[in-house]
Amino acid sequence: MTDQSTGEQLKEEGIAKALEGNEAAELCIAIWVTRHMKGMAVTGEEIRLAVADKCPRPRSGKAWGGIINGMVRHGLLLDTGTSRKMRDPRSHARRTPVWIVR
Repeated sequence: MTDQSTGEQLKEEGIAKALEGNEAAELCIAIWVTRHMKGMAVTGEEIRLAVADKCPRPRSGKAWGGIINGMVRHGLLLDTGTSRKMRDPRSHARRTPVWIVR
């Protein structure tokens, strides 16, 4: 059985691997979102859709979670403690966190 610290370590390693080679996309997304969505309540999905034609696309779809988590860690997104259903049919209307752009 894996303990919490090992699980967290594996999570961080996975995020780092998914972000490899996506530095330009990550930076562009963070800058665009903080300039154009400041004060808005948004989901990661809404961020992804908003920047689709404005920033380089991450090399892997798995990078999106790491990009959003990085924005949270750097204080660019504030957790509202609420969630919304995702709109993309491939997401099966699952609930996703709502963030305030700072």
